[in-house]
This record gives sequence, C-alpha cells and structure tokens, in this order.
Amino acid sequence: MSDVSTTDLLRVRAALSVGMPPAESLRSATDATLQATARVVGLGQPLAAVAREHADPSALSAGPLLRALALAQRCGHGAVDAIDLVLRTRHDALVDHHRLRARAAQATGTARLLTLLPAFAWGLMMAVDPAALRFYLQPVGMACAAVTVVLGVAAHVWSRRLVRRAAHAGLLADPLVAAVAAFDRGRALAVAAPVLIAGTVAIHPLVGLVAAGAAGAWAGRPREPSQPPSCGALEIVALLRMLLGAGTALPGALAHLADVTGDPVADQLRLIARRLRAGTGIERAFVGTGLVEIGSVLAITEQWGVSAAPSLHQLGEALRARQRAAAETAAERVQLALVFPTTLLTLPAFVVAVVPPLVWTAVAA
Repeated sequence: MSDVSTTDLLRVRAALSVGMPPAESLRSATDATLQATARVVGLGQPLAAVAREHADPSALSAGPLLRALALAQRCGHGAVDAIDLVLRTRHDALVDHHRLRARAAQATGTARLLTLLPAFAWGLMMAVDPAALRFYLQPVGMACAAVTVVLGVAAHVWSRRLVRRAAHAGLLADPLVAAVAAFDRGRALAVAAPVLIAGTVAIHPLVGLVAAGAAGAWAGRPREPSQPPSCGALEIVALLRMLLGAGTALPGALAHLADVTGDPVADQLRLIARRLRAGTGIERAFVGTGLVEIGSVLAITEQWGVSAAPSLHQLGEALRARQRAAAETAAERVQLALVFPTTLLTLPAFVVAVVPPLVWTAVAA
C-alpha cells in the first residue's frame, strides 16, 4: 500500500471543516488509494468495512486515516479531530523513521562493504597478475571459486537479515505483537545431536562440538511473528482516547474499534468488550490480551473518577518512547552483530579468494 501524503491529509481536513461527511471528504484527495476508497464507499460499502480491509499498522499508510474517519462517522462528530490525530501520529512516525534510518545507515554501509571486500580484493589481484586466472582452470581453482561465492552470498544474506531485524525492532516492541516463543530446547537438541556425532566421527570432536552448538542455537532460536498486527497498540490508545472523549462508553468504544481493525486485534477487542458487558472489572477484562496496560490505566481513572484522556495520552507517549528506544538500541547493536558474518564468512571468503591463486602463481613461476 502506498503512503498517503500530508497534503492529501490537509485536503481531507479542509473538506471536513466545511461540513462534508467523512466518506465524501476522501474525494478531495489525489491519492489513488483514497480515491478508490471514496468510490467503493459511494457504491454503498460501509467505511468501517473498507478500513478493516486496510490492515496496515504503518502510520504513513491509508489505514490509520480510514480507521479514524470510520470511527468519527460512527460517533457522528470529531472528524476534524480524527485528522489532527492522524497528522500528529504521522509527524511522530516520520521523525522516528528518519532518525532510525540515519542510525542504521552506517550499519547498512558496513554490511555492503564487507560483502564486496572479497570481490574487490580478487579483482585487484587479477588486475595486477592476469596469469593467476589460469588457476581457475584447475579443479582446485574451481572449488575455491565455488566456496568463495557461497561464503560471500551467505555473508550478504546474513548481514541483510541482521539489518532488517534491527529496522523492525520498534515494531516488535509493540504489546500487540504476538509474544515471541521461548528457546526451543527440544528442537535444538534434535538438530545438535546428529551434527555432534557426524562431526566427531568425520572430522574431530572439537569441530563436532562447535558445529553442534551453532546448529542447535540456530534451530532452537525464538521465532519472530510472521507479520505485524493490523493495528498497533499506539494507534489503539489514540483512537480509544478519541472515542471516550466523544462520550462513547468503554464497551461500545472497544466494539467500534473491533469493527475497523482486522484480526487478531479485533478478536482481543471483542473479548474485552464481552467481559465488560458481563460485569467483569476493567482491569481483569484486559487480562490475557496485549492491551493490559490500557486496562490498568482505565481502571485507575475509573477508581478516582477522572477523565481517561490525559492518562491515555501519557500511556501513548510511553509506548512510543518504548518502541523508539527498542529501535535505537537495535540500530546500535547491529554494528556489533555484523562481527559474526564478517568473522565466520567474509574473512574466510577473502582468504579463499586471494591466497590460493597467489600460492599457485608462485609455485608455477
């Protein structure tokens, strides 16, 4: 899904300011996604259903705008406030994105440089001594070339994976992201045992032990969620604050949120709403979901009879700070993590690419 520009958001806000309905205001935008949404809504499809189909947690996409407008349409007012909410969220997301991109730029450049180092060294050596190319006509030379390519590609893939995981660290800190499974000792043992036996018998016990440890650590590593939630906890807090500020009761507000978000977030919201309607206390109703912190904040505000909006605003700021800190920490740590593909793959590729041709050329001379 393409990003929605700030200009289009301001166009929609201007249309709402003069009294245009939320669904009709989308026609004022030039973005293709928003125009298509306006046409679909004009044909009779509810705006909430369209928003539910845009299951994208990115603050720069059309998803947050459509969800905010759908909820404003449900409430009957607050559409301009919804646009202001989207604009503020978008501004904060852009600031975080550019900051983290600058921090990760050095790591990305380092990964590319280390990946290209063996190829550069080989090209320089061939330029100095073209006769060394005859080395690759020998069986040993072909094997060295194959090993160099395999090690170089593996180092590139590993490095890119490390950088990509660092870029997604902030999203993985979202409470609504499915909890990462613990280290699987059974799977690690099942993979490490045959590797240990094969390495001990075929090569050396120490080699088998090291290989088994590496294979077990890789096999039993915690699994990351396959995809992010359709709507992040930060957006849930902001939309809930908007609904409660408009006078909507908490069970109804959660039901409205469930109607505009996709699964599995919608399932959690509906579960909480059912518990509240059944008479469960606010804090207990949120237990077992990714929104426990929201339940604690709302329980405190109900206990003391104060407005929930300021407390939810502070909770949103805390969630954003937590995600920003996780992303910045990952961006800093990726520099250290790149030592492993460099030591285990890039340096051996460099040695295999440079040393055997030099030795063969010297012996042939």
